[in-house]
Amino acid sequence: HLLDRYEEPADYTLFFQADAGDHLQWSYLELVMRAIGQHSLQADFVHLNHPRLIASLSPCREEVFRRLFDRPPRQMLGSYCCAQFVVSKKRFRANLLEIYKRMQQLLFQESPDECH
Repeated sequence: HLLDRYEEPADYTLFFQADAGDHLQWSYLELVMRAIGQHSLQADFVHLNHPRLIASLSPCREEVFRRLFDRPPRQMLGSYCCAQFVVSKKRFRANLLEIYKRMQQLLFQESPDECH
């Protein structure tokens, strides 16, 4: 989707996994959707899940980050569980198309040695 819609993304794009409801609060999603509909959402990126992961940095994460962004991370990497989020057109286009192509390539390549 990132590659196919890069030139003309929607104002907001939502990313979910198959078991979305196991990781988010439906009432929170409803609130975010209402804010989008009323043009009042001021965040360019909103996590939709409630479980938070501990920030950490491993050789694997560091190497994947380096391959994506062509530099080492400047801090620990942290996120919310389960990669469900809303991203604005502005934030979506803040990354060059090349980065999204690298993401796709990493999915179909052997994992870096640091990840084994």
